[in-house]
Amino acid sequence: MSGRAVAWAFALLASAGGLRAAEPFIRYSNELLGVYVGDRQESGKTRIFIHRQDKGGSPEAHVVNGELLDRVDSYPFYGLVFGEVALEDGKPLEVYSGCVSIEASRGGDGAALVAGFRAVGAKPFRLTPQEVGEQPKKLLAALAVFYEKRLTPQDSAEGPKRTHFCINLLRLIGRRAHADIVAAYLAGNGYAGAALDAAASPYVASVWARLSEADRWKLVALEKCVEAKAAMALALASLDSDSQEHQRKAITWLGKHKAAEGRAPLLKRLNTAALQLRWDIVEALTQIGGEDVVAALIALLAPDSWAAKGLGLVPPPGFPGYYWPDGRVIIVRALGELGDARAAPALFKVLEEKGPGRGYLAEFIVPVLAQLGYKEAIPTLRTILAAETLAGVPADKPWINPAAVRATVRRLTAAALYRLGDSSGRDLLLQELKSGDWMTRRFAAEALARYGVKRDVSALAACLNDRDWEVNLWACRGVARLTGALGQKKDWMTVDGQDGGMLLLWWDKHKAEFAEPPK
Repeated sequence: MSGRAVAWAFALLASAGGLRAAEPFIRYSNELLGVYVGDRQESGKTRIFIHRQDKGGSPEAHVVNGELLDRVDSYPFYGLVFGEVALEDGKPLEVYSGCVSIEASRGGDGAALVAGFRAVGAKPFRLTPQEVGEQPKKLLAALAVFYEKRLTPQDSAEGPKRTHFCINLLRLIGRRAHADIVAAYLAGNGYAGAALDAAASPYVASVWARLSEADRWKLVALEKCVEAKAAMALALASLDSDSQEHQRKAITWLGKHKAAEGRAPLLKRLNTAALQLRWDIVEALTQIGGEDVVAALIALLAPDSWAAKGLGLVPPPGFPGYYWPDGRVIIVRALGELGDARAAPALFKVLEEKGPGRGYLAEFIVPVLAQLGYKEAIPTLRTILAAETLAGVPADKPWINPAAVRATVRRLTAAALYRLGDSSGRDLLLQELKSGDWMTRRFAAEALARYGVKRDVSALAACLNDRDWEVNLWACRGVARLTGALGQKKDWMTVDGQDGGMLLLWWDKHKAEFAEPPK
């Protein structure tokens, strides 16, 4: 190990404060590489981490009986050795340093590795329990410096590299470090949490009962070091917490993990919880799903519901939409995600709430009606497609452009009609496919690719070399879906825009088959 690398390791810990020059950071060897044999068991095998640098070559990182942990090309710590060799029977052996090839240890357990060391004359030494115990504290002290950004300009450039280095070593130390890591993380050392993984769950479980609700949520936020059963119990209990912040964390966790156990208690609180929390509950219930959830959300589409009044909604930044504060926009999106056709009649009722064909909240409701296959809406959608004005869109607010809103609604309605099997909006889509605006062309190309029929192939083929990459992509996919070109008829969504060249060659040979008869 070079003197520069040793000096770097000492400087790293010295930056945390309190490190004497004569105090060893980690035992190291002047002869060669660095070897770490972990004390954790994975799938009944010992995890082994090896650094090697071939003569004249670049450094490499290897793992035997485990996953690849890291590449160390930019980390000058070859020759560092720490921890104890732990065999599968749990008996510690000496740590060996010496020149041993990767091949000598590949596929072997701890005993085979030690045998390989002995075969090449490596010399053993043992770290004392005190030395092993001091290492996590020193690494965490260094991480605290980095986390609090108390760095010199020179250190700042090396900060991410050194942070990654410390976190990896803490993980490799394993169970001996877990108490120190958890204590540091709960005390505010955010980087320490990155060193906690599933291997720390036994220690976390052993101290769980004496942790505060706030500390438990800090650990749950890390995902890996808390057992699922304990996290679930915490989430359900925190729904009744005195802290609204913890209630929100519980609601969010139940939704994120699609916890069916949370459905009933969340439904119970949907109309009684603090107003701002109700919107979090809506989001969580949407993620969990279920027939009862659909029914509860349909009820919120009523014009006198708290959702329609926007109770608890935080005003958006900038200028709000024309529909503000009507929060049913959120309910419509949620019902669209749930995809339950039972919601279609209630959604249609909101669409006509301001009068037949007036299209209230049309840009949100119309695509969902098409998604749910609600063909009963076709006559109304035709009326909206031809309408000059829409309900609820004011003309006296400078930040709202009624013409732009109408154009968006017409575009969405044309696509929805085509999806429902009605071609009333086809002419509009074909017209917009030739627009000079790339966003308009993108929408038309995607709509025709997804819902078009055989007579639309010519229009899509004309866009196979479009100057916009996404128009080109949807043109390729549409041609593939409608023709079976390239053998992609069933998996047309796997077609890429780069297939455009081959599709153009195919089209040159087959376009006569798709020519529309003269009118």
